[in-house]
Parts: sequence; structure tokens; C-alpha cells
Amino acid sequence: QLVVLASTLAKSAPSLLPFLLLRLLRVAAAQEDFAFIIDGVEGRGGKRIYLEPDIQRALINGRFTLAKLAKLAVLPRIFEPTSCYDDCNRERLKYIVKHSKSDGHLDPLARRTFKNFCSECKRILEEEAEIGRRNVWEQLPTVFGLPCWEELKKATFENL
Repeated sequence: QLVVLASTLAKSAPSLLPFLLLRLLRVAAAQEDFAFIIDGVEGRGGKRIYLEPDIQRALINGRFTLAKLAKLAVLPRIFEPTSCYDDCNRERLKYIVKHSKSDGHLDPLARRTFKNFCSECKRILEEEAEIGRRNVWEQLPTVFGLPCWEELKKATFENL
């Protein structure tokens, strides 16, 4: 259903498309199956439904860009050793293993806690993650190769 909706929204309500593309990637990541991007999905009557090439490209490029943003903009300190305690360094590694997909991908927009870190590391990680998530959300359309939020909103209202 999400695949059909993606094609429809691209034309009728483009301002909803970034969220839907993110949702498609999250569903695929949960199942660790991204084949639908190229192979399509089975529709009613056994007919295959394929994503438009622009949507396929947006999903593939978007996943790589989101992974990069998770590491550079949202969780940069999770990938750097700390000088505070060995416990925090062990916790960083556990965090990465727990929250990464098998291909190393981290969702930059997922809200997570840092409860097992020392109070200083926890404060820094929470602040950076919150600011980073807001920045990624603002960039979400361009992550998928789409115009900015304002342009998408204009296009949506023009289609009404």
C-alpha cells in the first residue's frame, strides 16, 4: 500500500512524500528487505506494482544520506572515544551495536535514550541528538532529492 501511495503522493501531495519515503525505508529496514525498491510489490490480481524511477532513486540515495547524517549530524560523539570513563566508551560500542542495522545504518530521526552513560556524556549526547534530529528533519526533502519543504508545500496547494 505504501508503494502505491508513494507514486500517488509524488503527483498529488508532494509535501507528504518525504515522510512517506522515510516510512518506506523504516519498514524495509525493520524487515531488512529492500528488494521492493527495484522488484516492486505484488498488487491485486498478482500484478506487480513498481515504484517510479525517481522514487527508486530517492529511496536508494536517501538511505545512504540518512546514514551519513546519523553519524555526522545527530550522533557524532557516539563514534568518538570519550576521555571521561571506560564505562562510557564501552557503552558507546554497545549503543552502536544495539541500534545499527546489519549494514551499519542508524536512523537519524529515531528518538533514543542514553541512560547508561555518565551524566555529562548523557547530557551532551541528548543535546546533540535533539539538535541533529531537527536539522535532519529540515533537510529531509533534499535528502531524497526533492525540493525544500516550502516548495513542496506550494506544489501541494497548487494541486488542490
